[in-house]
Amino acid sequence: MAKVLSPNCGHLLCQVVLKFQQPRLEDTLNQYSVLKKLDEDRKVNMITKKFVYPDHIKLLKFTANSISILLLMVIILSVVKWSFHLDTFFPALMCKADGKNCLEILFVSMISIFICQLTAHQFQEIILQEKGLVLKNTIGGTFIRWDQIGEIQTQQLLNGKTWIIVTNKFNLFHWIYGIFRFKFRPVFSISSQMINHMELLSEISKRKCFIPGRKN
Repeated sequence: MAKVLSPNCGHLLCQVVLKFQQPRLEDTLNQYSVLKKLDEDRKVNMITKKFVYPDHIKLLKFTANSISILLLMVIILSVVKWSFHLDTFFPALMCKADGKNCLEILFVSMISIFICQLTAHQFQEIILQEKGLVLKNTIGGTFIRWDQIGEIQTQQLLNGKTWIIVTNKFNLFHWIYGIFRFKFRPVFSISSQMINHMELLSEISKRKCFIPGRKN
């Protein structure tokens, strides 16, 4: 007749079994975590795609950004020369140490920087992601979720067709573009000069969400 185990013996037996099974359980969980991470990375790599402009547009943006940096240096040096009345400080600068014509130079430099950046932001590289778009700026980028994208309109310009996309993501240049397009709302544009622009527009049209108060 089989002997019945005492409660203490049963508890000890369970501990022994769990001790031998624990490494297998940990290995299984580790394998599951690795496979899950690989699957997530695969999905991200499948969805993330960068849309860029051809080399001549990149050269235009590089020139605009270089001029902006040069003019910014002129502004800084002019302010230093004016503030400390340094007549011998960078004599090549048109700004005089006594302040004459310095305000004019600062004003013209700031307007020129603004125009250069307005040009550079007109041709933003765009990264397509699962949760939205990343618009590459001169410094960093602007992330726009799919539920922040509204109507899409087409305009014919001298340099080709341009698609105007309304968004509620605040960006100074996007607001200015919106005023220029008579939208009075932030917009960003996709030019027909962008490589594979139709693929990007197709993805935006499929993924964009309706925003109350806007046409879709």
